[in-house]
Amino acid sequence: MKKIRKVIGMILSMLMLWTTTVSLAAEQYTIRVLNARQNETYRIYRMMDAVANAAMDSYSYTIASGWDAFFAEGGAGKDYITMENGYVVSVDEARIEQFGKAAAEYVRTASPSEAASSLTAPSNQTIVFELSSPGYYLITSTAGTLTAIQTTPQSKTVTVTEKTLNSVISCEQLGTAGTTVMIGTPVQYQDRLTLQKGALNEILHLDLSDGMSLSQIDSITVNGTPLTVDTDYVIVNDPSDDTCDLHIRFTQDWLDQISEPTDVMVKFTVYLNGDAAAMPEVETMKTWLSDGAATVTKPVSKTLSTLFFDLIKIEYESEEELAGAQFELFTTAADGEKIALVKDGEGLYHVADPKEKSAENFTSAIIEAGKARITGFSSWSTVYLEEIKAPTGYNKVGSRIEVSFQNENRENFMEGTTWTEDDGGIGVVNHKGALLPDTGGSGNTFFYIFGGALCMIGGILVLRLSTMEKE
Repeated sequence: MKKIRKVIGMILSMLMLWTTTVSLAAEQYTIRVLNARQNETYRIYRMMDAVANAAMDSYSYTIASGWDAFFAEGGAGKDYITMENGYVVSVDEARIEQFGKAAAEYVRTASPSEAASSLTAPSNQTIVFELSSPGYYLITSTAGTLTAIQTTPQSKTVTVTEKTLNSVISCEQLGTAGTTVMIGTPVQYQDRLTLQKGALNEILHLDLSDGMSLSQIDSITVNGTPLTVDTDYVIVNDPSDDTCDLHIRFTQDWLDQISEPTDVMVKFTVYLNGDAAAMPEVETMKTWLSDGAATVTKPVSKTLSTLFFDLIKIEYESEEELAGAQFELFTTAADGEKIALVKDGEGLYHVADPKEKSAENFTSAIIEAGKARITGFSSWSTVYLEEIKAPTGYNKVGSRIEVSFQNENRENFMEGTTWTEDDGGIGVVNHKGALLPDTGGSGNTFFYIFGGALCMIGGILVLRLSTMEKE
């Protein structure tokens, strides 16, 4: 499993706390972080030492221990400050946000010094750092949220607010499949993610119930232009955190390019698989955004379901259940494609899904009735049953039998052994074959009678001719 790298980002970028050189050790300095996130760890680092004279009208800043490489020639922080004779005399306020990001990255990769303090929020609440020295401070969080502020020299208590992530997600179904579908039918959805400037560690989650499977991620685009996999985003199947089936993690390099609210369109296709439950049960797809540490958006849910029909084989005269028949399903009343089936148990079948049909040595099941229940049809399905074997001693049904749905199951409610149309389901009637007559002795009698008649007719003709000659 590919572990998602948490980006350490800056929440507070430069906090300047001044006091007189006379009372540095005695003063107490406090930094309060409002809306700290539950289970997030916040760390504070002193980037610069600060001192002031008694009148608080003269200040000096020097590089704190462990930060020399960051501010040295060629260092990531060099271009953000101006130094004279070993003192920091100015900071590029126009690029304060970039300065904070560079400092946070330096902390993550170079570990310049131990954090002056570290706090983990037990809930969404305010946390307080108490510091004994003034300085120019950086606060980082494992969530990677950024806020850059600057305090006034007179402030010994500084309050900052954790950034509220306001990314937005919505989801819609594309096409005309509807919500009651045949097992294996592709159903396409589109997530719309609205990401904001400063977004960090954004991850799209996709979670499917057992009866639904992901076919593919069709596209990820911004204004119709596809994003590049592994450069702009990374797909993680079966993430190790076990909260969902798939992550799409947007890379920080790509997120850093966002300068205004940006809509990201994510199209993906799912289908109901062989474990799908029939109505009234449903299969659920959930999708949401997080920043890698806490849920950012409320999950958006979409549901799909499927239908079943009950098949009952009936004896014509008694109208009772008749075992021993075999059936197959087809898409049309004549010819057409056979619908592949899987047997789940005695009298239970479902339409085969794409993975089942592509399995090695797969053979479509034959419906055996008596009674059978076949699951996996849409609200607009029309399929056709063909009897391929009649019960012994009965005539096979001559044509295919139509089975259609109107957004409800074709369920059989028969009690006892006798079926009527009011019991529901699909009743298929078989007639007994008639006993054909045999010839036996009557065949010889026929020839005797026929031969005698010929002799009689011949005698009459001879007598008639003799009479005519005498005359």
